[in-house]
Amino acid sequence: MRSFRGIPLHPNMIVWNVLFSVFVAACSTAEKSAKNKNEFGSLRKNELLKYYSEKLGIELDKNDDVRLAAAVTDWLGVPHRQGGQTKQGTDCSGFAGNIYKSVYGIDIPRSSTDIYNKCEPLKKEKLSEGDFVFFKVGSKHINHVGIYLKDNKFAHASTSRGVMVSSLDEPYWVKYWFAGGRLKQ
Repeated sequence: MRSFRGIPLHPNMIVWNVLFSVFVAACSTAEKSAKNKNEFGSLRKNELLKYYSEKLGIELDKNDDVRLAAAVTDWLGVPHRQGGQTKQGTDCSGFAGNIYKSVYGIDIPRSSTDIYNKCEPLKKEKLSEGDFVFFKVGSKHINHVGIYLKDNKFAHASTSRGVMVSSLDEPYWVKYWFAGGRLKQ
């Protein structure tokens, strides 16, 4: 029988001591790993916010919806295609529908007018991230929709430049502004 400093050690005691030591070491490592993961997660989120801020031309912070920023960024530059709703080409309501489905898990109607009819109207000052913005471009009817981001910026599928971010303060959008909208609960 083995001994430690003159104390006889039973083989089962050795096994239990080894297992206990491994358990304590594993808990300590898991605690450090969790701490590092949280620090990495914060660092990772800050890097993502910076990346999406640059891509979208808006200053995102920790309170902003990174999922929305990521989804919009992923669609930037997709060309406009009337009736389209894929990354090969999309129109404004096709783009809005894809974003709402991927970010919020919500299916919305296919036309900008039908989307508006499912919304509570909002003034510009009341818009929040993810709300809709509606326009009547050269028409008496709603014919363009975008998704509000923040700081008067919105994402949409432009007929001339594809999916992009624009400002509600641009004279063109001021001229054709109709209303904001938030889906009714």
